[in-house]
Amino acid sequence: MKAIILLSAAAVASGFNPAILKVRLDRTVVQPGERVCATYTFTNLGSMPATRRFAVFVHLRLVGKREGTYKMFGADFEPMVPTSHWRQNELIVETHPIRIPNYAAEGEYRVLIGLYERGGMRVPMANTDLLFEGLRYEIARIRVTKRPTMPKPYERVFMSRTCALPVMKKPRKLISIASDEIEVQLDSSAPIVWLIRDRRTGESLHGSPRGFEPEIEVCDKRNDWRYMWTFAPQMDVTWQLHATERKATYSGQVKIDNTTVTTFDLRFEVDGATLIVRFTNVREREGYDFMQIVLREVCAVGEDSKGHLVIPTDSGRDVPVRKAGTQTREVTV
Repeated sequence: MKAIILLSAAAVASGFNPAILKVRLDRTVVQPGERVCATYTFTNLGSMPATRRFAVFVHLRLVGKREGTYKMFGADFEPMVPTSHWRQNELIVETHPIRIPNYAAEGEYRVLIGLYERGGMRVPMANTDLLFEGLRYEIARIRVTKRPTMPKPYERVFMSRTCALPVMKKPRKLISIASDEIEVQLDSSAPIVWLIRDRRTGESLHGSPRGFEPEIEVCDKRNDWRYMWTFAPQMDVTWQLHATERKATYSGQVKIDNTTVTTFDLRFEVDGATLIVRFTNVREREGYDFMQIVLREVCAVGEDSKGHLVIPTDSGRDVPVRKAGTQTREVTV
């Protein structure tokens, strides 16, 4: 049997404390070959996101049967919002199917979930009352039967806690770039879009009222291809602003352990009723790769709902500012 490595919360990431708040299943009685639609609501009760990306395992295990004595199955998934983005008290809602294979034996199954890293390492969660064994947490039970039944939804709340984002910082000093159609207000200290305004109507179109700074991912190829995000304590990001009437360029510098590993320019430019974001002049220290930069809650001008934007590291490429849904769209380079 494969060994499972259990890691303490302190060893995973200082301040990362994941929890499941609620689960909803569209049915709890299912036939072999069918599927259950499951919606999970997670949060991070800690003060920091994870410094690594963890997947979610979903194990279905027969009640009263010893594991390994029957064909087992599960429904693991990678969260659409990576755990390295789980900020304190944010609600992370994930919907994924649980497919019941044709060979599934009839009977009652525990639905066990948890977080793990590829290679077997599991992560403690805050739901100690749900703990089954081996850092697996029982959130529901389903019954597999060959007799057809009418689906009945199931919902269970594990924590009555109301989660809300913490109050973010206010801008230190605003600068504006503008065309005849739109005005964009940016923070002078970091590339944060606080407001996009229609100059003809005065209407606020978009912005980031919580003041999230860009999130940067760098790969250290010298150290087993270790991936680090802006949240890592050893990473330091500084910005220098150069602005004109229609253009604002932030020259970024990333240091890891006090060594400069990459520099780049992040440019915002207004053209008519369009905000253009360009990522240029990338320079990398040998042994490091600049993987991606994420601007949270920056959307297309005129859209009504918020989304996330990921800028791939194609130096000099124009990146359209467009809505990418409610999750971060990952870009592999």
